[in-house]
Amino acid sequence: MPGCAPRGKVLGMNVRWLLVVLVGLGSGFAAGGQTAPTQQEIEAKLKAAPFLMIRGMYAGDKLNFNPQGTLAGPAEKTFFSLSAMLVEQVQLSDTQLEIRGRRAALTFRYKGPVGLQRDLMPDVKSISASPYGTGDLDVIIARDPQNPDSLESALNGAFAVGIDDKLAGSAPYYWQSFLRHYLHPADIPASIASDSGIRTPILRYAPDSLLRDAIKRFHVTGVSVVRLTIDTNGVPRDVYLLRPLGMGADEYAVAEVLQYRFTPATRHGQPVPKDVNIEVNFRDF
Repeated sequence: MPGCAPRGKVLGMNVRWLLVVLVGLGSGFAAGGQTAPTQQEIEAKLKAAPFLMIRGMYAGDKLNFNPQGTLAGPAEKTFFSLSAMLVEQVQLSDTQLEIRGRRAALTFRYKGPVGLQRDLMPDVKSISASPYGTGDLDVIIARDPQNPDSLESALNGAFAVGIDDKLAGSAPYYWQSFLRHYLHPADIPASIASDSGIRTPILRYAPDSLLRDAIKRFHVTGVSVVRLTIDTNGVPRDVYLLRPLGMGADEYAVAEVLQYRFTPATRHGQPVPKDVNIEVNFRDF
């Protein structure tokens, strides 16, 4: 509501220190193996990975994929950072591969301030989380009896081991830049340049906070940093995650800042677009 204290804070060049959670990501499955993998080989590969990512970001506690690695039947989708899976058991038969485990979430902490390239790209860590009741997850991938060697390709269609380029390209638009920079650290976005000739935009409207729902659903607290352009009408554009928090929080952060309205930046009295970082704080209300 107008006049309410904003939940986010425009940071500009004065960016607060954040904490980052560490994690290494594995490589993807090799597609089209020469021979059908054994249960022991599949289990060793899956359990050696820090976590799996469900490529389609599907919700639910039981997922069925066809022999091509495509979901069989409809399914609701969840947030990107809640699409991980920790593998506990693998069972291979002539007709299917069953993978049992638990839902997991990605979470992030940071060592240094935004703008320091050596600290910009975090590692990622998978943690247990259960926004879906018990958190148990059962995945079944059907096998093609006429082509048993296609199982690795099906696995690659259903899952990514950690994060790969294909997963980054299919993630929501506001995640893609962060994920690409994680995979290719040399391509790190530049810090927001200081321009003494531009008057900083002023936040003039913040809605009733959407963040309470994220805190209640996912028991998340912390800070998500979003980068965006404030256009000449004071409207946020080109929003993307600079330092995600994870645990399903960042989708709420993006939705929150898209509702903000600003008095635009000006140069010599004329409105100009301005890039800013906004800190969205998830805390107890």
